Amino acid sequence: MSKHFCFDIETCSTESSAIILSAAIVWFDPADTEVTYEQLVERSLYIKFNAKEQADKGRTVSKDTLEWWAKQSDIVRKLCFIPSKNDVSVLDGIKQIREYVNNHGDLTKSLFWARGSLDQVVTDSLFKTFGEEPITRYNMWMDIRTAIRLLKETSTIGGYCDVPGFDAGKLMKHCPIDDIAFDVLQVVRGI
Repeated sequence: MSKHFCFDIETCSTESSAIILSAAIVWFDPADTEVTYEQLVERSLYIKFNAKEQADKGRTVSKDTLEWWAKQSDIVRKLCFIPSKNDVSVLDGIKQIREYVNNHGDLTKSLFWARGSLDQVVTDSLFKTFGEEPITRYNMWMDIRTAIRLLKETSTIGGYCDVPGFDAGKLMKHCPIDDIAFDVLQVVRGI
């Protein structure tokens, strides 16, 4: 049986060559309707990448995306966008992601859920830039937005749905941990 992971990145562009600022991944069981948002956050892996290292390798930034980041909350900008001493090299980040997946599943049999295709394309491109194989095969990526849209009665055109008893207003939008935890919560408990 396949294992399931939800994955999200924050970038400096919407091109495949974008600098990845941060990433988060969480394992989940689609049949676990009792899992809580807090449990998902607790078992997530968050990585803040060194952006300068990527820029030195020719990864890109777009003016539009920088302007978009300027409009995000101070907390999320500091967490995802502002460089810090905790930033890790791309190769260290890739190693952490692979270890997380292998500790909770099998890279060859795991499904990776992301919101649309951009995360897959940019992540695969980043791995290639640094001489690494993609995290998984192209056909193991799934679109969580489409799943929510198709399966949930209250879904919106953007692929969001109601989760009874959960206040989505408390989320930090564009914080990858909050984004993946909420996406999983919608799949397993949404209506």
